[in-house]
Amino acid sequence: MQTNATSHQIEFVNEKRILIWDFMSGCDRDELTEQRIVGSETFEESLKVRQVDVGLDSFNVFYGADYQKGICEVSKHLCHIFPGPIELHTSVAFGNFTEIFSYPHLHHLDRIHIAGSILLKKTLEQIFGKTTVKTEISIDPDTDDEYPIMQGLDVEHLDLGDGRWVRREHLVKLTCRTVHLHQHFLKYKDIEEFAKTWLKTPNTRMERLSLVWMGEWDETKLEGVNGHKWIPSQRERNYFVNTRGFNRIDCTHGLDIEREIEGELATFVWQENNLWFLVWKERNPEKKRLEGLKEKLKPIYDELERLINEYPDSCSLERLLSNRNLSCKEFVDTYKVLRGMDGEIRLSSTGRACRRVCFDKIFRLIDWNDDFEFL
Repeated sequence: MQTNATSHQIEFVNEKRILIWDFMSGCDRDELTEQRIVGSETFEESLKVRQVDVGLDSFNVFYGADYQKGICEVSKHLCHIFPGPIELHTSVAFGNFTEIFSYPHLHHLDRIHIAGSILLKKTLEQIFGKTTVKTEISIDPDTDDEYPIMQGLDVEHLDLGDGRWVRREHLVKLTCRTVHLHQHFLKYKDIEEFAKTWLKTPNTRMERLSLVWMGEWDETKLEGVNGHKWIPSQRERNYFVNTRGFNRIDCTHGLDIEREIEGELATFVWQENNLWFLVWKERNPEKKRLEGLKEKLKPIYDELERLINEYPDSCSLERLLSNRNLSCKEFVDTYKVLRGMDGEIRLSSTGRACRRVCFDKIFRLIDWNDDFEFL
């Protein structure tokens, strides 16, 4: 279940169905002719809209200016009938923002995402003094650096637009899997102490730390850290991520450090004003990904085989691309030729359109990188 300041969304994974309660749908009040009772609350103006083809049920509700109370009451009832992890999306910009956190059922969250402008110390105390978060804390607004969000050091994912409260003593205590700090006051000595702590601490779950770092990064200033340049036999060149517009991080010019306790390897690398600390849980991620491609591509090639038989209008390049024995590079090169021809010749047919969908899926799954050296 996801909750934000104006709606609830519940996804029934096994049934591929979605239920939405929307308090700001934009429907005309004249259309809201139904009454609904949820828990102890009565909604006099509502309308249920069912879209069977996409598995979507929407309840559009008008609850006056105090819609936040209505949405909190509905969330309380939904949490009662659908017990499970709660993901809360809210914004400082909404009126009576902190009243949301007076509801006991929102005192234990799986994830919290806060947008808006400024979070003062008093507001932060009202939120994190009552609420515990298990998996993710994501806060966009500027926050009062006099209030350290201590539970943020132990969640799986911490993402702070303003991390100026994070000092050296907090940095070395991080147990998160991923951390991103946009604004901060951290210096080279703080990063050095973080690296030293990581080197002597076994079995940490840290996978990725990223800091916005304006100006050139100088690894030689990490005086107390014994690192070395990239050794291709130890790891691949690129580190896989899926965050903030990044897909792969090129670690060719990174500084590698290795923890002697169990041999875990990590890299400091500066790229596009971001300083990354990347832990290589898998030292050859690209190779491993490509080794698992065959199984993922099998149903698509099965579909292509069916299409070739059902629609006998395929050209030679399409038949070549439908050959599941092509290497990744052979497929990508042929795909680019075919797509280049598509720009000049627009021949439309059902078979052609269906085959193009399959080819596009294969191309995206291969996710070709010209730096592949082991194919």
